[in-house]
Amino acid sequence: MLILSANHATSWQRFALFFALCGLVSLIVAKYRNRKLSGFVVPVLITVAMWMMVELFFFIKQTYFNARHGGIAQSVKLSVLQGSVEGEDVNMPDTIIGYKRIPGQIVKEVYTYGDYKKVSVYSTDSLSRRITPFYGKDTAAKRYALFFGCSVTYGSYVSDSETFPAYVCKYDTALVGYNYGMSGYGTQQMTAMLENGHLRGEIPQKDGFAIYGYITPHVNRVIGDMYTFNKWGSEMPYYYLDNDTPRRKGNFTTGRLWVARLFKLLRKSYVVNYYKLNLPTRLSDRHYYLTAKLIERAYVLYKKQFQNDNFYVLLRPGSDTIMRGYLRKLHIKYLDYSAMVIDAQKGTVPGDGHPTAYHYDTLASRFVKELVAGKPAL
Repeated sequence: MLILSANHATSWQRFALFFALCGLVSLIVAKYRNRKLSGFVVPVLITVAMWMMVELFFFIKQTYFNARHGGIAQSVKLSVLQGSVEGEDVNMPDTIIGYKRIPGQIVKEVYTYGDYKKVSVYSTDSLSRRITPFYGKDTAAKRYALFFGCSVTYGSYVSDSETFPAYVCKYDTALVGYNYGMSGYGTQQMTAMLENGHLRGEIPQKDGFAIYGYITPHVNRVIGDMYTFNKWGSEMPYYYLDNDTPRRKGNFTTGRLWVARLFKLLRKSYVVNYYKLNLPTRLSDRHYYLTAKLIERAYVLYKKQFQNDNFYVLLRPGSDTIMRGYLRKLHIKYLDYSAMVIDAQKGTVPGDGHPTAYHYDTLASRFVKELVAGKPAL
């Protein structure tokens, strides 16, 4: 017995409506026997009808094959322990960076993958920053450590005391950590925050450093590829180069309307979703260069606002080596851990791929030692 959900029923109705319209147009063409019109309309209708049949095939294949071959059970359950909730989300819109965590919130997450289970607690302060535990005594007398990046900076699937910033501050108790990372962020969020000019006022300590954790997918997020746009990033900041200078033009929806419309249309394609097709199909030199120029822009703004040049890029394990060349040309200090090998069984969340507390601990230990030793390269 074939049972369709409401979403499946809607999809069937969409297909049925299209073929009904095709039939109606064909009847009109046949009735008036307009050869010029029929010579154009009929081939177009046949082409579109064939495409819709392909879409129907992949709709059925994707829906019912997945239902019968579900794989290992995986789930993520969130519960808010403290603070407000916007619907069922723990994020909120932000005009500067697209979105951020709801401030003053404590969230419990239970992640399961087969027999694996991890319970994590996420806490945010009044400025939506992930709370980083302080291991010293007097925060006013210490140095700040700013952390920028995505989920591997924020610390998805680990608790507040298990993030990379937390371990850095544990190994160097003279530091007060401020975690500005967030799941799904690219390079442009860091640049947008510094362009806004509010960060210096949020940090009471006078001296310190900033670290940006780079991974290759940040390039995809900077250009707003189709995957990023359709999954979560439609409201993220949109930057382009104007005479070698990064310029912001709204977000990925308002700043490039026709591209946004195309991506939204393709999002509905079962063929595109089945094969996980993406646009652009590969990253080019100009995409990496735009990302590097956004890093440079953030570096320049950081120096101006914080009155020091203690800005570093951390090339995380597994990231590409292409960015290293651009950082050298732009004279930006970096620590290259791209070839660093960390035990995959201990250092990777099963079924997901994000780093574990073991990974962050191992990375932070090396990072603190090399930073103290003045190891960052130019």
